[in-house]
Amino acid sequence: MVDEDLESIRSIAERTGLTEEVAGPALILCHAYLLAASVHAFESDKCGVPYLHHVIRVADAMDNDTERAVAIMHDVLEHCGSAKRANTLYAYIVKMYGVAVAAAVAALTRLPSEDYAEYIARVAENPLAVKVKLADIADNMRAERLVKLPPEVQTRLRAKYSNAREHLTAAQTRAASPPA
Repeated sequence: MVDEDLESIRSIAERTGLTEEVAGPALILCHAYLLAASVHAFESDKCGVPYLHHVIRVADAMDNDTERAVAIMHDVLEHCGSAKRANTLYAYIVKMYGVAVAAAVAALTRLPSEDYAEYIARVAENPLAVKVKLADIADNMRAERLVKLPPEVQTRLRAKYSNAREHLTAAQTRAASPPA
């Protein structure tokens, strides 16, 4: 299935004329969206909304196409269904986008063995991943989303995301500060 998904993405890009010459910088986003669509096509969030809406909102909060591509793909490795498929997708991301983008996507992938605090500490080590994760948290904490969840889930998510946001904001500040 993995090879078929990747071949399908390549085929769609070729059939629609999505080449670097035609699409220019937008090509990076087209491929990222097709990859995310292949993983998230039948997923919904906790409120029953198609999951792709979330990744698009997170991408909209970014400032450039590299950041948007990472935002669009931020959950593909975690949601793809198997370690084998994740490894294949990671190799594809390296080939299409380079090591920096792949490293950010990998940093945004919570490992099965990690608790949330360990995951956030690992995200904090990659400035691009930090920026995307902060937008991800902001989207997950939208009032119109939280109000659709049971009160106990709202409380739990607010605490979880507030702590993560605090840790990541501090990491972002440290990364932006010149060394003393």
